[in-house]
Amino acid sequence: MKKLLILPLVLLFLIACNSENEYKTEKLTLSKLKSLPYYQSFNVFWDKYLPLEDMVDSIKNNFDTSKYKLVLFLSPSCYSCGKADSLSPYILKAIYQTEIAESAYEIYSMPNYKSSHPYDEIIHLSNLPTFWLLKNNLPVNCVSDSFNINKEKFPESQKRIENFLYEALTEE
Repeated sequence: MKKLLILPLVLLFLIACNSENEYKTEKLTLSKLKSLPYYQSFNVFWDKYLPLEDMVDSIKNNFDTSKYKLVLFLSPSCYSCGKADSLSPYILKAIYQTEIAESAYEIYSMPNYKSSHPYDEIIHLSNLPTFWLLKNNLPVNCVSDSFNINKEKFPESQKRIENFLYEALTEE
């Protein structure tokens, strides 16, 4: 009898989870991102972070907007996942301080890394947040992976996310 009562509840839950109100990938501007309540802690990290001035200048001098675009895939859930929660505000604050036009970077808020996004054909995500540098509309470097691999191999490393963006811009 209990199974018969539970079955309708499970079905109702499954239907509710697949409703039209389901959270989908959304393209955001930086100001929109900063204003969303579910990205509330983004601003805490943003406010406290001071990007390295020499890296900001180097990125500014090497980021040719006719060639490069930075695509950032974020999720509100990343703000409760531990070490990754500061990467998005850190890289975005560094980009913001370069004064590079907002048209040179795109921000996508996603429910999870398996969600559909406009770059599905050329970028396959395995986690969030993920930051891809595109050159001539093709992915050339996953900046967040480079950062995470370095942190894993060299836990004492003082290299910051903006160092990895600069390196990606100057690789040939």
